[in-house]
Parts: sequence; structure tokens; C-alpha cells
Amino acid sequence: MIGAVETRCPSCGETLSREDLAGGDLVCGGCGARTPAAELLFPEPESPPAPEEAPRGVEVLHSVLPSRRSESYRDAFRQEGELEMRWRWFGFQYVFLLFFCLFWDGFLVVWYANAASAPGAFAIVAMCFPLLHVAVGVGLTYFTLAGLLNRTTVELAEGELSVRHGPLPWRGGGSHPARDIRSVHVRTRRGRKGRPRIEVHGEVAGADVLLVNELGSRERADYVARTLRAHLGLDR
Repeated sequence: MIGAVETRCPSCGETLSREDLAGGDLVCGGCGARTPAAELLFPEPESPPAPEEAPRGVEVLHSVLPSRRSESYRDAFRQEGELEMRWRWFGFQYVFLLFFCLFWDGFLVVWYANAASAPGAFAIVAMCFPLLHVAVGVGLTYFTLAGLLNRTTVELAEGELSVRHGPLPWRGGGSHPARDIRSVHVRTRRGRKGRPRIEVHGEVAGADVLLVNELGSRERADYVARTLRAHLGLDR
């Protein structure tokens, strides 16, 4: 045991201690093998495996997997890699919604133009009558523009995982210290009107926290979860 990390002889597996240090070597009391202390305490990292191919629509801008250390150091150190990937929300359904919004909003513009020129109390009634339609139009138009313009960016750098949606603001996103994330998994929840909502969640400081939303498909969600686990140095 060197410090707080268990170190074993590479020849016979005997546990080594500070008493086994002789000069710059560790001398095993079991088999007598001499091993440079630096090789056991600071082993050369293994070459990371080739990255998984991203599904269609996901653009990986930067990817560095964490270096692997020897088995005796797996529980003592957890390294994070670096990652930056993004994807657009665009889909042809938003093109259809764009034309629908143009019709809906155009109708309201014409309605209010006529209501403004109406006489007396009728003008007030005409102004108030379609307020619910205005609210629907504003919400649907914003939703459509977000689908046409927005993209999600996931970045792991300098010990922090950040998720951003933009350019239009949207729910979700945020930053979390990478060391606080203990697991990453995919969750499917029921959204409005019973539609499934696929999200990537994580155990952060003992709580289940939304990490990534607006994924678009189960395939993309599974890929994002696997990629985050690999770059965070997690087994699950």
C-alpha cells in the first residue's frame, strides 16, 4: 500500500508497501522482483479506443476520451475526457408548422386591423374575443421558430458538463461539475397529450437530474448517454 492506493507486484500480485522501496525501485518481498516505482505509481496511459460513429444529425466537434490507468488505480482516480457535440432540432414538421403559423397569425392580423376600425363598444369586444387565439399563436410560433433555428450543444471541458440550447431560449440545459455525476441513463417520460419525451438523466450529488433534453430520437439519446459515460469515465 503506497499512500492511499493499493499497489501490487506485477510478477506475483503481492501487495507492496513503503518498506519495499529501495532507491527508485520497489522490491517485492514475495518473489524478489524489482520494479521501478514510477512505473507502478504513474503508469503510461493506454491508447483510447476508436470513438463510436455518431448517428445522423449529431456533429462531434471535439472528443478526447480519458486515459486508462492500471486496475489498482481505477477506484482511486476518476479522469474525465473532453467532448463537444451538437445537433439541430430541424425537422420537416416545422416547415409545415411554419405555413400554419403564417396562416394563423395572418388571420389574427387581419382581424385586429378590422377591429381597430370598428365603432364604439364593438371594437372592444372584437379586440378581446380572440385573446386565447393570440396566446396559441404566440406559443406555436415560438415553438416553430425554435424547431427551425435551435441546436443543442453538449460540452465537457475543464471538469464541467454544460448543455446549451439556442439561439432561442428553451427549458433544460445548464452546467454540472463532472465529478458530481455518478451515473448517466436514458429516461422516457410522458409529456403533454401523452407523447413520449426522451431525455438523458444523471445521478448528480445523489439526486436524479435532467442533463440533456430535446434529443429527437431514442437512437440519439442512447448515443449521447453512452458517449457521456465514456468521456466521464463511468461504468453506468
